[in-house]
Parts: sequence; C-alpha cells; structure tokens
Amino acid sequence: MLGRQILGVEGAVIDDKGRVRIPSRQKEAIGQDFVIAVVYDGCLGLYPQEVWNRKIAEIIATPASHPARDAHLREVGAFAEQGMKFDPQGRFVIPQGLRDVTGMNSGEVLLVGCVDHLEIWRKEDFAKYRQNPEEYMTNAKRQELMEKLWKRLMEK
Repeated sequence: MLGRQILGVEGAVIDDKGRVRIPSRQKEAIGQDFVIAVVYDGCLGLYPQEVWNRKIAEIIATPASHPARDAHLREVGAFAEQGMKFDPQGRFVIPQGLRDVTGMNSGEVLLVGCVDHLEIWRKEDFAKYRQNPEEYMTNAKRQELMEKLWKRLMEK
C-alpha cells in the first residue's frame, strides 16, 4: 500500500449528472474497482477494494455478541456501493442514493487524500472540520447525522 498513497487536497465539481472527475494520480492509487461509502462524518469515501476488505474484516472480527458490531455493519452496508469504476476521462457517477443522503447532488467539492482512501467533502463542511476537528463530529453529532441519513433513505 505504501506505493499507492492517496494524498493532497484538490477542488472538483459534481456535475448535474452526479459525475465527478478524479485526478489521474489519485485515480491510479484508488484502482479501477473501488467502493464508495458515506463516511461517519458525512463525507463520501472512495476505497480501493483491498482497503475496503480490510475495513470490513476489522469490523467482522469484533465478537458477534458485541452490541455495536451489527449496528456498525448496518451503517456501513446501508450507505455503500461496490463495483464502482472510472470512465476513460477519470469520472464516475456517485450513486443517486448516496447523493441524496449526503446532499451532494452537484456543485463544488474538495477531494481530500487520506493515504489509503479518498474523501469527497462539501467545501463548507471541510472548512468547519478544519476549524475544530475535535468538536466537528462528537458522538451526539454522529448519531444525529446517522438518524438524518436513515430518514432520507427511508423517504426514497
């Protein structure tokens, strides 16, 4: 994985069809078969398939009797899509359901490299995060976000 690090912050645009173009260096590091998921703090994460598999394996390794295990798997499974691919121009379509729950239907976003995955943030949300990362996503805020996402999903 050290040779395929996903780094940097760049601006991008989600077009009216829900497509976003990923720069070639980040696209190459992500690979052609990737997973997109809502990250707990409300942004979208693009995960190379092998990174996603490790993430899921870590959750599954939690004892089945632990009450948070199934809740975590439910959240991860409900707000993710696998088998994502880039077109020849380096674009991909963010699935409509994920656009709906995150409110990322079109407009300017930031692509944030997180070494083993890439995050897509609304510019204003990333600015809030950068101002105070510790306060940005407290447990209460995370719970509020997940309730909002579930509500949006159920309304569809």
